[in-house]
This record gives sequence, C-alpha cells and structure tokens, in this order.
Amino acid sequence: MTIEEFTPIFIELATQLRATDADELVLHSYYQTLRELDLEFIEMAATRLAQQASWFPKTSEWRNAALTIAHERHEYQKELLRKLPQPLCPLCRDTGWSERPESRRYERCDCMTLRRQEVLGRRPWPTLPEPT
Repeated sequence: MTIEEFTPIFIELATQLRATDADELVLHSYYQTLRELDLEFIEMAATRLAQQASWFPKTSEWRNAALTIAHERHEYQKELLRKLPQPLCPLCRDTGWSERPESRRYERCDCMTLRRQEVLGRRPWPTLPEPT
C-alpha cells in the first residue's frame, strides 16, 4: 500500500466521522502504522468503522479492525471450500500444499494465489452448487 492509495481512504473516514483535527501529520502517522497491511483490508475496515464507530479510530483500532476482517474472510473461505462437492484444485485438493514429484517435497501450491485474491476481494468467491 502506498501513501497515495491510503490518503483517499483516510480522508473519507475522517470526513465521515468528523475528525476535524486529522491533518497531514496525522495522515502520515496512520500510514506508518497501517502500511504493511493489505489496502483491501484497510478499506473494508474503514467502511465498517464508518458504519459502527462513534469517533475516529486510533491506529490500533483501525489495525485491529483490518486484521479482524482478514481473519473473518479467511474463515469464510475455509468454510466455503469445505462445502464444495469436490476440491477446486486437483493438485493440492485445496490444502495449499502440493507434492513435487521430482523431489518428493511439498511446496505451496500455485492455486494459493487465486485463493488469496478471493480473500482480498479481487476475485469472486467460488459458487456452491444449488441444493437438490
């Protein structure tokens, strides 16, 4: 995440929660604390905070909200994958680990890139078949 990507999210949340003391110094301070988190989780947390908070969050509150959303989305994905009639990935059977035949070692499966994009909201969740 860059400061340029973070700034409009910060400004919108500050405006929504009427944080009149949110200046450029505060913006940079928040960015320093939140910068290693994924932009998508920061944005989802800002949306949730705008709907639920009574005042502008501290950096720790915004960070915790983003981490909570990340955890919730990971758990939802695990639950969704368990409900599928068959695994999405034939190589790892949705475990995230596939065996490399030439070395008989296990490595992260390439499908984890797709699963990560689903958690971040960059790709739609897999759809469950209709109940019969």
